[in-house]
Amino acid sequence: MIILGIDTTTPDGGVALVNEAGLIAAHRFGTEVGRAALLLPAMDALLSDHRMTFSDVEGIAVSVGPGSYTGVRVGLASAQGLSLGRDVPIMPVGTLEAYAIAYSDQNGWIVPLLPARRDETYWALFEQTPHGLTRLQPDTVSTWDAVLNDLNALNHDLSLVGCVLHVDRFSTLLGKRCTFPAPSAPLCLATHVAREGLRRFLVGEQPGAVLPNYISLFPRKPTPKAG
Repeated sequence: MIILGIDTTTPDGGVALVNEAGLIAAHRFGTEVGRAALLLPAMDALLSDHRMTFSDVEGIAVSVGPGSYTGVRVGLASAQGLSLGRDVPIMPVGTLEAYAIAYSDQNGWIVPLLPARRDETYWALFEQTPHGLTRLQPDTVSTWDAVLNDLNALNHDLSLVGCVLHVDRFSTLLGKRCTFPAPSAPLCLATHVAREGLRRFLVGEQPGAVLPNYISLFPRKPTPKAG
């Protein structure tokens, strides 16, 4: 089963092709500029380089956020257009979950992080168990200070992955309890989106509605006090 993976939610972004034998090919954009114009040519190049066309694709896996608001829309719109035009199913994959999957060989709990607006970050918490990756906390948006305080209260070994800023602050507060694993090669998250999509298709998971995960689209205004 050939799966096309799409990620436009992260700073690098990319597309990938996988099947049961593993990764066929992947391409990182390395930029957040012009994703809408880059995406379809990148997909076409991946396929043509391996003597395939879109008719060979049997499923699409797309990262649905959280992440760049524009990026989420670009990825979903492209996936839905391809799905409708070629009658192939779409499997949604959370961006933070895909980061956790990419680093699931790490010890301790896995904390994927992705910068949001202003001084905020998207983050979640996962644990790798003998039965697979287990989510310990839902996708959340918090200030960096709030994330630091919440992680400090856990009193557990942590692997911080994704787009980790303020490394010195994490290290100062958490000490040896936190590590910052780096991939051996530049990470193309679309590869892990595609692999997770393939896994779900093969176990018979039904995709259901493919919806964006914005978490917090706009800042919430404080509720006026009565009186």
